[in-house]
This record gives sequence, C-alpha cells and structure tokens, in this order.
Amino acid sequence: MGKDVVLSGISVPMDAPAPDPRSGDELAWLSGDGPTYTTARAYQALSRRYERMTPVVAANLDALRAHPTAMALLEEMHNEGLLDWQIYQVIYNFALQQSIEAEAGYHAMANGSPEITRRLVKEFENGKTPAINLNNFNRETVESVRWVSLFAALPAWQLSNHRSTPDMEATRRFLAVRYHHFEDDIDHPSLFDWPPVLGRRILEPPAA
Repeated sequence: MGKDVVLSGISVPMDAPAPDPRSGDELAWLSGDGPTYTTARAYQALSRRYERMTPVVAANLDALRAHPTAMALLEEMHNEGLLDWQIYQVIYNFALQQSIEAEAGYHAMANGSPEITRRLVKEFENGKTPAINLNNFNRETVESVRWVSLFAALPAWQLSNHRSTPDMEATRRFLAVRYHHFEDDIDHPSLFDWPPVLGRRILEPPAA
C-alpha cells in the first residue's frame, strides 16, 4: 500500500495556474424564457398579487406617507427600478410578518408558521387589514423582507427552493432573466405619486 499523503505538507508554487473548474453542459446557464413562463400566467399572477396586496397598502397609505423613513425607503426602491407590485409586496409581507409576531411571537415569525400565515392571509383578503407599526420599518428589515418577497415569487412558476442556504443573487438573476421578474407589470391602481419605472412591460389580459 502507498503512503498516506499529508496535504498540509504540500506547497503550491507561486506561479501555479489557478484552478479552472468546468461544469457539464447540463449545468450551463440558459437564456430565454423559463419552461413554465407564459405572459398569460404572468398576467394572472400579477392580477392576484395586486388584488391581494393593494387593500393592505391602501389601508396604511396615510401612515406610510407621514413616516419620513418609510417613504424614503419606498422611494429608494422605486428609484432602483422595483415595480409597484414588488414594493406593495414588501409592505404586505412586512405587515404579515408583524401580524404573525404579534399573535405567536418572534420565534414563529422567524421560523415560519404555515397555519397562522394561511389564516392571517385569509383575514387580510376578507378585509381585516392590519395597521402597520412603522417603528421597525428600517433598512435592515426592508432588505430582509425584500429577499423573502423574492422567494415568495417562486411558487407562481411551479418552482421551489430546496436549499437551506439558497444563493440569493443567483435566484434574483434567474427570475430576472428567465421570468421577467423586473419587467412584467399590468395596469393597476397607482397609490404613490411617482412616475412609472423605465423598462417595465405592461402585459395585456390573456385572450378569453
């Protein structure tokens, strides 16, 4: 039998070429629409989002406008190119997380509580819109909610994340390139006084 090799005793020459890992063709980046993407499905998903989220945002609109920090963060997201439905989704998910924490505590909110979440979503849909406490609507919290909102878009495309530590930037790029995540929008009630985002694509209702 050969001798064991002690890796700690191996020194790499300073001029050694860098490793050049290669992946198989099946792992190469793909362009074009994702396999589950259609403009009809995108329109339907956006319609449901606006229908679900707009009442919660509208119910808290005066409070948001009166809160300088909150409005500065919302305007910053708009200036970054986030579409209205994405900004509404941040507000909606912030309200939902706050409601879960108020009812079941921080642990339930941080670790997920599907049963409570489903019930609260149903209550929101039935008109029981929460009054948001904006004391914690800060940059750190909003950034966290933005990532939650990004991953919440996956089920609409019959996609799911199976990693405990997902690659957030790769997911963002995947949704942007293959599912038009930062382009697609529909005509909707505009609750904020800002111009449309450049580059957005207004989808038409699917043919009956």
